[in-house]
Amino acid sequence: MQDAQGDQQAPLGVLFDSSLNGGVDQILALAILFHAQETRRIRIASVSTGEFNLKNAAFLDAVARFYGGGGDGYSPSRRMLPVGMGTVGARTDTAAPMVSGVLAREDSDGQPLYPHTIADVNDTADAAAVIRNGLTAFQDQNAVIVLAGAPTNVLSLLDLPDGADWAVRKARMLSIAGGRFDGGDPDPIIQADVVGFRRLLAEWPTRIVMAGAELNTLTLPEGRILEEDSSDRPIVDAIRAFRPSPYDVPTRTLAAATYAIATEESDEYLELSAPGIITVTDDGSTRFAPSFSGNHHYLMVRPDREEQVLQAYMTLLAQPPSEER
Repeated sequence: MQDAQGDQQAPLGVLFDSSLNGGVDQILALAILFHAQETRRIRIASVSTGEFNLKNAAFLDAVARFYGGGGDGYSPSRRMLPVGMGTVGARTDTAAPMVSGVLAREDSDGQPLYPHTIADVNDTADAAAVIRNGLTAFQDQNAVIVLAGAPTNVLSLLDLPDGADWAVRKARMLSIAGGRFDGGDPDPIIQADVVGFRRLLAEWPTRIVMAGAELNTLTLPEGRILEEDSSDRPIVDAIRAFRPSPYDVPTRTLAAATYAIATEESDEYLELSAPGIITVTDDGSTRFAPSFSGNHHYLMVRPDREEQVLQAYMTLLAQPPSEER
């Protein structure tokens, strides 16, 4: 299992990278991370999107400002998190409903309910540089990267002259919401970039933990989340905009984020596979081969602990941002 953080003086550094074009659990995982930052367990160093999409970047900026603001929820003048955006491929201006729905919210004066300051590409930063710079801010082996989506930005980090060196020095883990390890159909996230994930698994220099698609059988009814919180929060509006109610929210990205920041005391419900090597086949299937010397793992949930896992997610998701900074 994971090393305890209790003996460390500094909070764990977390770098979150997501395509923001999958399930709403990508956004819920981000909310879990910001809540953990509220309790001083972690410090989020950067947020980035693998999509060349200004709306995605604006969404990340708005969420960071919401959780990083003062008593009114916002502090537009303070220095906020750097927002990285990948610029590989063609730019798109169409965002997922869970993103555009949040950005479209207005207050009673017709102003954005969740302000952001990203209007063009110059308002964002190169994603690979953002991730590398975020890593440099932490003690050795005291940072994790959470990847929810395409591997574009993490691969770009490895392409930097010193990217792999900083990764090996600072990152104790790359936690990926991707793959499938129960023999079912290939994960669409992996299928969308077989070459990229194949390279990432072969070249990433530290431990990799994957949360496979089979974890999505463990779901949270969206009504269960909303009934405990009807406040104006990006997470609430993202859930409402994702698709018409009722629906079940998948949870594998929550597992990837939760395990990445877990202590020995808090990871008792999520189990880790034996060490091994994960490879990607031509059809996007992920194959796990046990190996004592391997540094790849995948996550599992014990059947008798499923409700405890869901309740742990609910506890984190139901917490509004603190009014004290």
